[in-house]
Amino acid sequence: MQPLRDSQLTVLWMSGRTYQRGETVARHQHHFNQLQLVLSGEEQVQLAQRHGTVFGGQLYLVTPQTPHAFKFNHDAVIIDIKFTVSPDLQRLLNQVAQPPIFTVSDCESFRRLLTQALTAQRHPTPYGMLRVDVRLKDLLLTVVLDQAEKGTAVPETTYMSPDTSFVPLRYLQQHYAEPLQLADLARHFHYSKNYVIEICKRETGATPNVLLQLIRIRHAKNYLAYTELSINDIAIHVGLDANYLTRLFKQRVGQSPLKYRQTIQAERRQNVTLLRSFDHQQQPKIQHPKK
Repeated sequence: MQPLRDSQLTVLWMSGRTYQRGETVARHQHHFNQLQLVLSGEEQVQLAQRHGTVFGGQLYLVTPQTPHAFKFNHDAVIIDIKFTVSPDLQRLLNQVAQPPIFTVSDCESFRRLLTQALTAQRHPTPYGMLRVDVRLKDLLLTVVLDQAEKGTAVPETTYMSPDTSFVPLRYLQQHYAEPLQLADLARHFHYSKNYVIEICKRETGATPNVLLQLIRIRHAKNYLAYTELSINDIAIHVGLDANYLTRLFKQRVGQSPLKYRQTIQAERRQNVTLLRSFDHQQQPKIQHPKK
């Protein structure tokens, strides 16, 4: 029995990987759709005549035959998905993808989708790939339609949203890799420390310290999943020392960073092809910076 696929959206290929600072992909175009979700870091994108920066917690959508290129001024963890859609769904995506950058309040669901796709590839069943197609369609439509309809992110994941209008939170998201203290935040905004705590709790339900911990843990999980960086290097990337990161990770996630890495090790740097006719070897090559 041939594997069943969704009639509106078919996943061709998926990957989770880290791009290094200075890497680029030259301008190109293709006949399918592509989305890239930035889990950590940032990406400089050129779509047709538009230029922009995509930050952690955002994805951008490339529709068929759109010339595009991208480069990385910082290390970035990316989930890359290539897929085709039916004509009616393509018309919808063409309409709502203006601009083509979207905020994702639930990045973890995309990471789980990559794991699901890897399982469907390694252990084929008649319905495994269909489940991947349907799940991506649901995630994609939720993201693009929520933004098109001016929907709001789920409150408990607000701290993940890079375009929040709450300025102190945006500052934490942009400076989490620095050794921030409450006094630094208060000094930057010319507030008292007590007032910073008060407005953070009022706007987000959490103190600045808790918000910063959650942001750092999210980025640490991305580095653990998609890079070979040591725990010490990951700690430096998120503004902590290794011992404190390990204690905080156990407290927030329920297991050590190494244990977490082991549970998701299979999906790191995986290319998952879900349509046999799709040849990912023909895709544009990553250009590495000159030494």
